[in-house]
Amino acid sequence: MEVIYAAITFISTGVLVWMLVAGMDHDVDFDTDVDVDADVDFDADVDVDHGGPGPLGVKLILLFLVGFGTMGFVASYFNWNFLGTKVDHLFVAVAGGAASYWLLYQLLKLLYKQQATSQIVGHSIVGRSALVVIAFGKGGVGEINAEDPKTGQTIYMRAQSIDTEAEFKKGDRVKVKAVINGLAQVE
Repeated sequence: MEVIYAAITFISTGVLVWMLVAGMDHDVDFDTDVDVDADVDFDADVDVDHGGPGPLGVKLILLFLVGFGTMGFVASYFNWNFLGTKVDHLFVAVAGGAASYWLLYQLLKLLYKQQATSQIVGHSIVGRSALVVIAFGKGGVGEINAEDPKTGQTIYMRAQSIDTEAEFKKGDRVKVKAVINGLAQVE
């Protein structure tokens, strides 16, 4: 049995190392969540969320096999006998594989949470108050800043008044009514 467990460990480890050396840093599985929001003016924003590792990624499965083979080898070699059966090494192997899988999955989820993006998502500030930082006159375009409620970051965005006769000076407070093609419509 030790030979089988050792083979599982070395083959799985070899494939993982080969993937690392060959630069295969993307997994085979792909998770996506597409949300479409539509306003009365038929403006649509699409949000694609790549929220982390999939539970059946190739690297996770290979790491399960590494843990399975390693713990199975150790249990079989030292003849661990917990339940008094001849297949106790199999239970230890499954537990070792599950533990290594779970630990790496938790680590990957933590690393994905630490990622940040500089992508500006305009629809998150619709309905919120903003501050004019570059004045704009009748029909003109200026700039506003507002706090993104999702990230807490300050977003700077080009802005234009809904009312073509309205003028806004630097420091005025405005309300964002819509965001169309990266241009905030304010009043």
